[in-house]
Amino acid sequence: MPVLCHTLLAHRAGASELPLAARPLVMARVAGWCCGSCCGSSDITARLPIGALSVARIVRTVRCMIGRLDEVVIDCHHPMALAEFWQRVLGGWVVQQSHEWVALQPPSGITVSFQLVPEAKTVKNRVHLDVDVDDLGVATVAAEALGAVRSGEPVYDELGGFQVMLDPEGNEFCFVNGPTAITA
Repeated sequence: MPVLCHTLLAHRAGASELPLAARPLVMARVAGWCCGSCCGSSDITARLPIGALSVARIVRTVRCMIGRLDEVVIDCHHPMALAEFWQRVLGGWVVQQSHEWVALQPPSGITVSFQLVPEAKTVKNRVHLDVDVDDLGVATVAAEALGAVRSGEPVYDELGGFQVMLDPEGNEFCFVNGPTAITA
């Protein structure tokens, strides 16, 4: 079972009456995620809302891992145009490695690359990006001005909210406001 750092435990009582989405974030060390022999670390540090792990249910921990996530790749017809759209959403630097491959390195987070493919997108994505925003409405309007399309209405619950969007090539993504999946 994961062990919480004293900082998270000390703040848990004072913030527990707030909705999870409104709680301040703290750095928490969750031990027991890795044996340390494969990656050199026996625990992981994550930004979590105060008291988040008290409502989370950790299904399984893995003692060793095969590798680390390097980047997320999105297949598309226009790599540079899609990279520039995402640069306006996430910030960062666009690097064109070839006419078939363009990478976006956001100021924080993982690299998102765009790969030229001949086939069209035909069905819903099985994987999508969640983009944390301060205000769903403001983010939605700003993305629509860049060429994104709103898909449905925003959804809200006790943990926060999300708005499903489509990028200019029809790839689904969500604006989210609230805790991340690990805390829900």
